[in-house]
Amino acid sequence: MHRGRLDGLDGLRGIAALCVFLSHVFPDYRTSAYLAVDFFFMLSGYVMARSYEARLGSGGGRAFMLARIRRLCPTILLAGLFALPWLLSQPDTSATFVLVCLALPLLINFPAWSIGAELFANLVHALGLARLGTPRLALLGTVSFAALVVTAWGHGLDFVPGRAVWWAIGLRALVPYIAGIVLHRLWRDQPPLAPSASLTFAAMPVALALATLFPATRGWADLAFMALICPLLIAGGLRHGQRSRLAQAAGAYSFPLYAAHAPAILTVQAFGLDWPWRLAAGLAAGALVMIVMERMHTHSTGAPVLKAA
Repeated sequence: MHRGRLDGLDGLRGIAALCVFLSHVFPDYRTSAYLAVDFFFMLSGYVMARSYEARLGSGGGRAFMLARIRRLCPTILLAGLFALPWLLSQPDTSATFVLVCLALPLLINFPAWSIGAELFANLVHALGLARLGTPRLALLGTVSFAALVVTAWGHGLDFVPGRAVWWAIGLRALVPYIAGIVLHRLWRDQPPLAPSASLTFAAMPVALALATLFPATRGWADLAFMALICPLLIAGGLRHGQRSRLAQAAGAYSFPLYAAHAPAILTVQAFGLDWPWRLAAGLAAGALVMIVMERMHTHSTGAPVLKAA
């Protein structure tokens, strides 16, 4: 049963989206901002267990998946329109090519791979994870994490389409997602310990900066971020930031920014514009998508996104 939003976690979601965005504004620097996606996966497992698992345990998988598709896909499809100028600037562009790119967001919106991976984790949740008892689920998560250690040790968790096989990408999404489910079952929004508020909201950019500065540690440091830092971040987000308007706004902006910045940057780069334009275009695209999606949500439900359950 849904019990209202967790504003601290929304604030952390905004910080994670900003980290990913900045890594794409400055692509010449090989940062560890991709680890923010692993936080997204763990957070998704926690929130989905909190909001839907009681219903998933007794059926309701179809309604759950439809709700997830309605939540994620319209934003991604809308965001793809920001790549339209780039598409039209390509030589020998056909209407079919443009329509295929807009219908298949991964072709023009690289971060969309993680949305597909999250929907995969949601499907596995609906089909089986929700019915597993906590000890068995924890055992499955432990075995899966061991497989991930073997896969990622030495070169890190940057498993993305084009650089990793699909099963490794699925494993990367499922391990933190399962951990998020287990954390919710154990904590029920009441973690036994949590970092301070300042540490909670500074830990992610600091940890990602340190991992970037010491690339030789990429393998074990990436795994430590997933296994240790991400649960602590969730614990801190549960304890701090409630009723913070800044955290609420960051949460509302996080997914539009994550979804829209890459197509906007693609178009800016096609015209040879430098990083200030990439920065401005990504921020503006995220804001525009947020406004449009909020109006659509308000029109269909009568409740603004920030106040929606």
